[in-house]
Amino acid sequence: MCYPGPVEWSEGQREGFALAAAVCEDAGAAGAEAGLDAGCREHVLAAAQALWKRERRERRRWVRARLRPAQTLSASQDGRSARALSLLASRAPAEVGQVFLAAAPMPRPGFVPDPALVELLHRIASRPSQGET
Repeated sequence: MCYPGPVEWSEGQREGFALAAAVCEDAGAAGAEAGLDAGCREHVLAAAQALWKRERRERRRWVRARLRPAQTLSASQDGRSARALSLLASRAPAEVGQVFLAAAPMPRPGFVPDPALVELLHRIASRPSQGET
């Protein structure tokens, strides 16, 4: 397929390209470089090259994080704290986030949750309940 002019790759597409290069052990996507259009080559290779410059352990952690199955949130509250779920509204699909926000009290003015807390709540809320498989 030909595109008229340079095509911008999204951040997700560039990460996917870097992921493919890392999984194939293609250092900085050097092997894939020839197949890229000259107009987007530098832009696309930047993510793969930045990933390859990281320490091996960090690269492996990055790859594992992207290969991990996506955790999903359901609108079912199952006795979970409405206030805690409201912190996850932006990570949930729009309709689920609306349910979370509608059920929770308003936060105090200026409240900004700690990102580590939100990440922990997301992992906990995304786990299947005891009755699910």
